[in-house]
Amino acid sequence: MNTLSDEPAKPLQEEPAKTARFLSLKMVLSLVVGLVIGIVIGGISTCILLKPEGYQPVNVSDMPDGQQKLLSEIVKDIKKMPAQSQEAFLCEQLGLCFASDGSKVMRRYAGPATDNTRASFVGRNGRPQPFGKAWKEGKSWKKCYDATLQMDKLKEGAVLSFFKDDIDCIVCNTAKYLLQEVPDELRWLLLATLDKKLYHQDGKSASEQMHKYSMECGVDFAYYGDWEKGYFMGANGKEIKAWKVFFLKAGRFERYRRWCDIVRRCANLVGDKVILDLFPDEVEAMREHYAKRQSQLKK
Repeated sequence: MNTLSDEPAKPLQEEPAKTARFLSLKMVLSLVVGLVIGIVIGGISTCILLKPEGYQPVNVSDMPDGQQKLLSEIVKDIKKMPAQSQEAFLCEQLGLCFASDGSKVMRRYAGPATDNTRASFVGRNGRPQPFGKAWKEGKSWKKCYDATLQMDKLKEGAVLSFFKDDIDCIVCNTAKYLLQEVPDELRWLLLATLDKKLYHQDGKSASEQMHKYSMECGVDFAYYGDWEKGYFMGANGKEIKAWKVFFLKAGRFERYRRWCDIVRRCANLVGDKVILDLFPDEVEAMREHYAKRQSQLKK
């Protein structure tokens, strides 16, 4: 602050006060603009893009009139469904349906693509609900499913762009429920992954490499982190090797593998920070333990 308030003012001491104030404001504005430009350029140069939080709908305003009309009809039909049917429909489109035992319940474009007898979904109430019941009550389900599938070929995500608020709520509720249901160590692993707090034993980050996967229903997701060799600090202050989390109890990997995929898919949909904010106390504790461990490893 001394540089801005005292030094630049000295040559202007004999000038009118109005001129001094004008130039001071000009210098402050220049500094602010410079900082903003520096941040933007720095972000681009390091491939760090600041993404807005929440689900980002695609732009449908540039679609031809005929497609716009068809799109409007599809959205109206979906909105006519009972509330739970509509939520289940959106979960299926997003790839968020799951089985309580972690088994496969979604398929790629099978029409409908979800096992109606074993699948569950999490809607606005935050609790798992049977997919089959919601599917049966959605009388226009197949019509909407087929129409959405065709619309996606014209512009992927066009139908979902009209349901941002619903999607934000459903995605957060799904991630929160699944993360609460998994063992603590696995929840902490997923939170550390989203927070980019995985590391190697030499203190270097294990969160730099991006992995891309395709879920069984055909939906893609990506995440950063080395689960094979990376470590993380749990909220309990203990250091844990990522890969060993799945083998602490028999059958854990197969049971929770798909749940992990869904949580990471949720983070892709609304942003890592949104999911991290669902568990503020644990994330804060993990960050503190991570900082302490890093200071130890780098000594």
